Amino acid sequence: MPSIKRNLHNIDRLLRSLGALGFIYIGFINPSYIDDPFLAGAVGIFGVVNLIAATLGSCPFYTVAGISTYHPKRPPA
Repeated sequence: MPSIKRNLHNIDRLLRSLGALGFIYIGFINPSYIDDPFLAGAVGIFGVVNLIAATLGSCPFYTVAGISTYHPKRPPA
């Protein structure tokens, strides 16, 4: 079973989580901010995808683009 390679730094994960919670709130919990129900659903789904990425520590779009904000700590020399 292949493992998911981490590509999100802790700060990136925190900001994604906070933003995702906001998108989920606007999209699903209180969609009165957006008049179009399709757009509200899309915003909510975007929030869910970002929350999953933050939880796993890996963003599929970063993987495709070859981007990584995660840099593992090196042991002291």
